[in-house]
Amino acid sequence: MRGNPFAGGGVLKSVLVWLKRTAGLVLALAATGGVASFTPSPDGVVVAVAEPLPLPAPRPVPAPRDPADGIVYERGYKAHGADRVLVERWVLAGVAFRERVTVDGALLADRSDGIEVDYVRREWRAGPVRGLSDDCAPTYPELERGLADGTVTESGAGVPVGGYPTTVFRRRGTPMVDVWVNMTTRSPVRCRGAARHAVTFDLVWLPATEANLAQLTAVVPDGFRTVTERGSQHDY
Repeated sequence: MRGNPFAGGGVLKSVLVWLKRTAGLVLALAATGGVASFTPSPDGVVVAVAEPLPLPAPRPVPAPRDPADGIVYERGYKAHGADRVLVERWVLAGVAFRERVTVDGALLADRSDGIEVDYVRREWRAGPVRGLSDDCAPTYPELERGLADGTVTESGAGVPVGGYPTTVFRRRGTPMVDVWVNMTTRSPVRCRGAARHAVTFDLVWLPATEANLAQLTAVVPDGFRTVTERGSQHDY
């Protein structure tokens, strides 16, 4: 395993600056906690996993209109020099959102629904409701409505994703995004915002089971202290 990716502060500072530009929070405070352990992911990266501990009761998450495909899991990498920055998102559109960032296998931050967890400083805080301005994963019915009203255009054949051919659609607006769709299943399988340095996310659509809904809440590991103000603790 590589050395400490935060040594010297340069990588941490740059990644945290990028996080401020890309991360978002929605809704009010949700709460859970946990004890951190480590497990290898399918691509060989060691990822921290936390098991819940009792904290104040989370805000209820309403069931989505389509329980079969209610939650989208988004996974993408941002190149940062020699380091691999893994960005994972769980999104229940218009209801709840979570983002977890890992640098070279070490958890950096976990944020959701008003919770911000800092794994470097081993602390967490209740964050404000901010919204997510750069999410790029529409459902296929949303794309169909856009094709009808002119806000979505078909760009042509895209690269295969997961071994299946795709068609690319461009959704105009803020942000403007490109979406790769498996037309056999009519499921968006990849998306990328048009902004410079945007992350390309591969998409997995999940049913709204109790276990998947639990993934919408960031985990506060045991022993992390509570802080009330971000202040100047990081050079954002």
